[in-house]
Amino acid sequence: WVMKKYVIFALGGIILAGSLIFAGLFPVAKVNGDLLWYREFSAYQGAFNRFRANIERASSLESPSLGFENIAEGDLAMSLLEELIAKKIIFGAGNTLFTGFNQNTGDIIKEALGGKSIQSLEEAAETLYGLSLEEFEELILLPEAEEILLRRAVESSGQNYEEWFLQQLKAADVKIYFYDYVWQDGGLVGEQQ
Repeated sequence: WVMKKYVIFALGGIILAGSLIFAGLFPVAKVNGDLLWYREFSAYQGAFNRFRANIERASSLESPSLGFENIAEGDLAMSLLEELIAKKIIFGAGNTLFTGFNQNTGDIIKEALGGKSIQSLEEAAETLYGLSLEEFEELILLPEAEEILLRRAVESSGQNYEEWFLQQLKAADVKIYFYDYVWQDGGLVGEQQ
């Protein structure tokens, strides 16, 4: 009977682990203590791939290439992961520097939309990125709004935003899981040997 309990417990653990992996509920990176989940990375990668396919399809009608086909999948994953890490750093810095950071980003998004119909934005998000409006706001619009707010605040304090942001990237505490990259001098560097 004791052996049966261990088998049931082990099977339960395997099923739970499989479910978490299937749902993307495991971290790919830790950025200044904040986890970056695989499902977020996967959604971002999927949106980029959909966008790339649509652009390549449209550009093949007018010009031979935009160069997307020359990007190796490993380089693409590294680049997208690095971009998501940078967005996490921006979000963390914004929350540190501002109270009401999330409210202000909502105002920036409304300002950027400037009266455009939600339906046309919804159609564009679905057509170009394969995303719902909510996913588009979370993955595309919100990080851009966060960066705009942060840029305004940094520049209003008399600092150069690019220099300030480079310092933030270099100072970030980033751990990478499940990929053969390391965070070094403010960016991801190649596969470990």
